[in-house]
Amino acid sequence: MTALTATHLPSRTALPHRRASMPPASPARQAGMGMLEMLVAFAIMALSLGLIYQIMGSNLKTAAIMDGHQRAAVLVQSLLQAHDSVPSAGWNESGQSAGMDWQVRSQPHETQVQRQYPQAVPLHALEVQVAWPEDGRVRQMVVRTLRPERRTLEQGR
Repeated sequence: MTALTATHLPSRTALPHRRASMPPASPARQAGMGMLEMLVAFAIMALSLGLIYQIMGSNLKTAAIMDGHQRAAVLVQSLLQAHDSVPSAGWNESGQSAGMDWQVRSQPHETQVQRQYPQAVPLHALEVQVAWPEDGRVRQMVVRTLRPERRTLEQGR
């Protein structure tokens, strides 16, 4: 058995020899970018700009959708503020405002309290629907709430 010495092992620090056929890089070639590098840089820039364009476009579309929902919410709020109570016959009305179609429907809403105490103010379940066109589609907002029935002086006694 022979012992291996360090002289028999290849050196890890040995540098590969340069081929004689490969010319040394000139300083002018090292300083500039080649055509392939320029094409790669333009491709990366084009992809980045495309992504930025998509993000900005989707943000504008989202802002437009949110604007429609905000306008519908303001319309619902103004309709409900106009009627703080519901006539005993109910409230069924529809109309159009600022390019939005709206409809209000009500029906009596019976409660346990009302069954126990007939003199309690009856409630009506209201449903307010607002619809508007946007991007070739019809968007819609529906709000449901309870409102008291309007009582006259004779009914209140």
